[in-house]
Amino acid sequence: MESDQQKYIQLQVLEQQLTQIQNNLQMLEQQLSEIEAIKASITEFEGLKKDSEVLMPIANGIFANAKLQDNSELLVNVGSGIVVKKSIKETIELMDNQGKEIEKYRVQMAEQMQKVIGMIETLQLGLDKE
Repeated sequence: MESDQQKYIQLQVLEQQLTQIQNNLQMLEQQLSEIEAIKASITEFEGLKKDSEVLMPIANGIFANAKLQDNSELLVNVGSGIVVKKSIKETIELMDNQGKEIEKYRVQMAEQMQKVIGMIETLQLGLDKE
């Protein structure tokens, strides 16, 4: 039979796991929000006319004035420093796919969180009975 001390240690470990899962879920929610914001920006960009004045980001908080020449394609970083041309539709589809993958992972993390909560509750009940 487990001692109370062992149960308290298990409880601490589970609470640390729960905190980590909650942090991961928060990060995933933020990523999903960012994807939605990117899709909105792409849709807004698509509505711009040729020769429109736009602000081009240079670095965080630093912009240059620019004139739009083409809004039918975007340059998308696909990893390892590789950039490819994609249509607006293809780019939005890419963002949708990324969102679906993040959502799948978010669901898995939520399920894992429920399991850990159940284990914590079981341990706490065992400690309360003694």
